[in-house]
Amino acid sequence: ALAALFAWWLLRRPHALLAQAKDRGPFYRLWRLMLHGLLDLIPLGALLTAAFAGLAVVGPPPVARMLTLAIIWALALRRLVLILSEFLLAPTAPGMRLFPLSDLQAQALDSWVCRLAVLGVYGYFFLQCLAILGTPAALLQPLRSLYGLVLLLTGIAFVLTERSQVRAYLARRPAPDTKGSPWRAVLFSLLSIWWVVAIVYMAGLYLVWASGAQGDFGFILRATGLTALAVAVGVLLATGAHRLLARLAELGTALSARYPELQAPLPRYLAGARGVAQAVIIILVVTVALHGWGIKVLAMLSSPTAQSVLSATISILAVLLCAAAAIDITTVLTQRYLEARERAGNATGKLRTLVPLARKVIKAVVVVLAGITILSQAGVDIAPLLAGVGVLGLAIGFGAQTLVKDIITGVFLLLEDTIAVGDVVQVNGTGGLVEAINLRTLRLRDLSGNVHTIPYSSVETVTNMTKEYSRWLVEASVAYREDVDQVIAILQEIGDELQRDPAFGKDILKPIEILGLDRFEDSAVVVRALLTTKPLEQWRIGREFNRRMKKVFDQRGIEIPFPHRTIYWGQAKEGSAPPLWVRQHPPVTPDPSQEEKHPVSPEDS
Repeated sequence: ALAALFAWWLLRRPHALLAQAKDRGPFYRLWRLMLHGLLDLIPLGALLTAAFAGLAVVGPPPVARMLTLAIIWALALRRLVLILSEFLLAPTAPGMRLFPLSDLQAQALDSWVCRLAVLGVYGYFFLQCLAILGTPAALLQPLRSLYGLVLLLTGIAFVLTERSQVRAYLARRPAPDTKGSPWRAVLFSLLSIWWVVAIVYMAGLYLVWASGAQGDFGFILRATGLTALAVAVGVLLATGAHRLLARLAELGTALSARYPELQAPLPRYLAGARGVAQAVIIILVVTVALHGWGIKVLAMLSSPTAQSVLSATISILAVLLCAAAAIDITTVLTQRYLEARERAGNATGKLRTLVPLARKVIKAVVVVLAGITILSQAGVDIAPLLAGVGVLGLAIGFGAQTLVKDIITGVFLLLEDTIAVGDVVQVNGTGGLVEAINLRTLRLRDLSGNVHTIPYSSVETVTNMTKEYSRWLVEASVAYREDVDQVIAILQEIGDELQRDPAFGKDILKPIEILGLDRFEDSAVVVRALLTTKPLEQWRIGREFNRRMKKVFDQRGIEIPFPHRTIYWGQAKEGSAPPLWVRQHPPVTPDPSQEEKHPVSPEDS
C-alpha cells in the first residue's frame, strides 16, 4: 500500500496536466485516456510488486500466504475495476469523456460501479478466505447463496435506477425512419426494454451461481465481460469512423465546390464507405463475442469453403468498386477536358460529339468487363458463355443487317467529321439542329421544336449548313430603271457598317463580297452578295442586313418592285401603233378635233 501511495504521489502532476489539457478532438481524447490509464496502472503495479516481493522475503506459512494473496488480488481487482470505470466514464474529467454523459450521470454511474466492485470483489475473496480457513460446506454454501442474492438485488436496483435515465435519453432522441432503415427502428424499440433483459440475465446468472457450478459461472462471466468489451470497442470504432467520415464529407463538400462534377459521385462513395465500415465493425464485434461464448468463428472461416466464399466476396466488392471508380474518373476527366477546351475556345463540334460518345463506350466496356469478372469470381465458367455470346452475336449480325449498317455508317460519319453536335444540317430533306449523335441514330430538332430521329442507314445526303463557317446569300431585287452601280455601292456600304457594329461585327469573318448583277427577272433585276459569318450566326446577320437594306432603299428611293406585268399591243408595219380604246367613267365630253381623226361611237363613249 505504501509503494502504491508513493507511486501515486509521484504521478499526481502528470495526472493533473492530462486532466487540464485542452480537448482537440476525439482521437486526442482517446490518447489522453489511454495515457491516463497507463499512469493509473503504475501504482497498481507498484502494489503487486511490493506485495509479491514481501511474500518472497517473509516466506509465511501456506495458509497465511494464501490469505495474503487473496487480499492482494482483491485490492488489485477492485483498483482495476475503478481504473476501467474512470477510463470509460471519466467522472472527474469531462474533457476526456468518450460518451455523451453529463457530470451527474457519469458520477452516478461511477458510484454504482464502485459499490458493485466492493460487493463483488471483496465478497468473492471473503468467501475464498473462508474456504481457505476450512469453513464447513454447510455454512459456506448459504453464505455463497446470500452473497449472490445481495449482488443480484444490488444489480436490479442499479438497473431500475438507470431505467429512467435511459428512458429520458430515448425520449430526447428523434424516432428513426421505419421506411428508410427498419433494423434501426427494431433496435430503437428493443432499447426501451433493455432493463427486462438485464434483470433476466442477472437472475439466470444468480441461479447458476447458487447451483454451485463455479466453472459454468466463471465461463458466463468471462463470456459476458468479453462481449461487453467487444461492444464497447465496437462503439468506439463506430464513433471514430463516423467522425472520420463526417470530416471526409466536409472535405468532399469543399472539393465539390471546386470541382462540381464530383458533387454526384462523392456522396455515393461516402455512403458505401459508411456501409462497409459498419459491416466490418459489426462482423468483428460478433466474431469476438461468439468466440467468448465458445463459438469458434475463426476456425469455421479457416475451412476451404469459407475461405473461397470470403475471397470471392472480397474480389466482387473490389471489382465493383474499381468499376464504379473507373466510370466516375472517366466522366470527370472527359468533362473537365471538354470544359477546358471550351474555355480556351478550341472545342470543335467534333470534340463535343466524340467526347460524350467515348464516355458512353468506356462505360459500356467497363460494365461488360466487370460483369464477366464477377461471374468468374462467383464460380461461373465464362469460357462457354463467351463462346455462346460470340455465336449469338454472329447470328444477330446476320439477322440485323440494318442495325449493323446503322452502326458502321455512324462510325464513318463520326470519323469523317461530317456532322457534329450543335450543327444545323439537312438530312434527306429534314433540317434541324443536331442534338445528339448516338451509335445508331441521329437526333435533330427543327425550328418548330419537333424532334426527328433518323437511323444512319437511311441517310443518303447530309447538308451541313454550319461546317467551320456559314454564309448568307443576299439577293437584292431592284427595278429595271435603277442604277445597278448605285445599288452595288449601297450594298457595300451596308456590309461595311454592319461589320463595324460591335454587336454583329464579331460574328462576321470577312467583308461583304459583292457578286454583281446575277439575273433578270420579270419585274426586277437581282444583285447578289455574300456575307461570311461564324457557324449558326448567318441567320441573325442576314436578318439584320435585310432590315438595314430595306431602310436604306426607302431613304434613297431605290424601288424594290412587286411582281407586275407589262402589256405590249404590238406595232404596224409602217411603225404606227394600233389604237387603244379606253372607256372612262364618268363619261367626258370628247374633243372635236380628236373626233375627226378617230371617230367614237356613242356606245363606246
